[in-house]
Amino acid sequence: MMTRPTKVASILTVTAMLISLSSSETPAACSVIQGLPGLNGRDGRDGTNGLKGDPGVRGEPGPQGERGSPGQPGKVGPKGNSGEKGNAGVGGLPGSKGQKGDNGVGLQGLPGQKGDKGNSDASLSPKITSLESRVAAIERMFTTFKNAVLFARGSSSGNKVFVTSGKTMNYMESNEMCTKAGGRVATPLNADENRAILQIAQYYNIFPFLGITDLQTEGTFRYENGESIKYSNWNLREPNQDGEEDCVEMYSSGKWNDKKCQEQRLNICEFF
Repeated sequence: MMTRPTKVASILTVTAMLISLSSSETPAACSVIQGLPGLNGRDGRDGTNGLKGDPGVRGEPGPQGERGSPGQPGKVGPKGNSGEKGNAGVGGLPGSKGQKGDNGVGLQGLPGQKGDKGNSDASLSPKITSLESRVAAIERMFTTFKNAVLFARGSSSGNKVFVTSGKTMNYMESNEMCTKAGGRVATPLNADENRAILQIAQYYNIFPFLGITDLQTEGTFRYENGESIKYSNWNLREPNQDGEEDCVEMYSSGKWNDKKCQEQRLNICEFF
């Protein structure tokens, strides 16, 4: 069946031809009358996929992102093995002398019972004699032991005995060794004790440290107990405080010189 636009186009074409034949004897060129536009055609089918293109140029890196929030803490790791025991540290300096306390007043005690009348019996005489003999034996034993120690590596002056370990060490180490042994670093209080220390120093031909420093009060040399020195034998123009010379050494002449405490000097202790 012919549609309406097709019929209209056919009628117009025939009409045009008749008008042309009736208006002229001579043949004329055919005029073409443009017909009405046709209806839109159907959409074509989808074409096949084309070939994969080449990869594009790599873009510039983007800006750094914000830092994320911290994560949850991890589990506690296993306990490590115990390390080896370290060497013993050097003993610290003795503290300053404390203030003297107040004299306390104690309560008077009750009187004791009256003692028995003394016995004048001569039976006590043998006991006293026995005790005196034992005391004399102890004194001889002590004298023998003292002479043996002094003969090996020491000297004495009055009630003091000066002994050396024969080792060199700094002042702190020497002070620690003497303190552990129940003594202190050799500290001459008079010329006789100074000579006794000098005998040991000359035998080993090594300068020793003395128990005198200005570590407690800079520029004022004191004994280890904090008391000011009562006897001195400084060398000429000493102490000169050249650098941190807080300790005292003895020269081979017996004279004293201030020296750095870190230096190595002969260890001599005193006991009394």
